[in-house]
Amino acid sequence: MADKKTNEVSLQFLGLIINLTHWLHGKYFKEFNINGKGNTGLTDRQFTILILVHQFKQCTLSDLQRHLNVSSSSLSIGVSKLVKEGYLIRNYPSEEDDRRKIYLSMTQKGVGVLTEAYERIIYIFGEFYESLTSDKKKDFEEGISKLNAVISE
Repeated sequence: MADKKTNEVSLQFLGLIINLTHWLHGKYFKEFNINGKGNTGLTDRQFTILILVHQFKQCTLSDLQRHLNVSSSSLSIGVSKLVKEGYLIRNYPSEEDDRRKIYLSMTQKGVGVLTEAYERIIYIFGEFYESLTSDKKKDFEEGISKLNAVISE
């Protein structure tokens, strides 16, 4: 059983996750398309898929499935829409490679829409950040830096 300090820190971390989720829903997720409403033609899941494909440069559906922890059927639908809209392209392996694997990569249109979405998100975050006092900005910067350092280990 965890000790008292571990329980306290766990509750603080859970509070952070809840507050961050609330902030994301109020500021970030409204940017994405939900039932035809939103500032982009993308859903947040499609945006996440584009981010991952962009980071990988080229990946398979299995790579995405592992990182997103979703079923392949659900993921296939999202990927197919991104291919149909021209954001992603399917690349088929050469004769020597495993022909069952189909690789996904970004198109110029995909890079463009990703860049536009990044810019919009940076703008939204910038508004939030600029609304903080200088002490809160300093706390925020230090907190993010330390949290990233701990979590990325």
